[in-house]
Amino acid sequence: MKPRGYWGTFAVLAAKFAIVLFVVIVIVFFLIGLAGTLAGEGPFSEWLVIIAFASAAAVPFSVCGGLLFGLLRAFDYKSAAISISFANKDVFITQLKAAMTRIGFHPESQNHNTLSYKPSGFREKIMSPRISVQIEQNSATIVGPAQSIKRLKKSIWRS
Repeated sequence: MKPRGYWGTFAVLAAKFAIVLFVVIVIVFFLIGLAGTLAGEGPFSEWLVIIAFASAAAVPFSVCGGLLFGLLRAFDYKSAAISISFANKDVFITQLKAAMTRIGFHPESQNHNTLSYKPSGFREKIMSPRISVQIEQNSATIVGPAQSIKRLKKSIWRS
């Protein structure tokens, strides 16, 4: 995961949500226009004018929605890290894999001392959070989105 603070996370979330919101609004108005044309409420060219005005109005609405979403969700998706000490590396990795599965993450890549996990749920895939684990001699540093790290911490100590 790229380490991001609050403002970097805010910017990424606001931009992603604004774009998605804009595309959804345009698609909805396009489908309304298509349905209106098929229902005989005027030619599609008249609906294109309405779609164009709706698209222009959707820009500030999408930007405001993106900013609000970014402000509300940035604390959950900003980067967080924890360090965990362990006695046996193999036991820890087994517990970590089980905990990751419980919170909805599965292995993405693994080399000698670094593990990377990605989400398995659709909503999480849109936000594309990753959790990376750097394993040292008797400790591990885990970096990922704050909400996922909090859930992982509860899940690890629960087992």
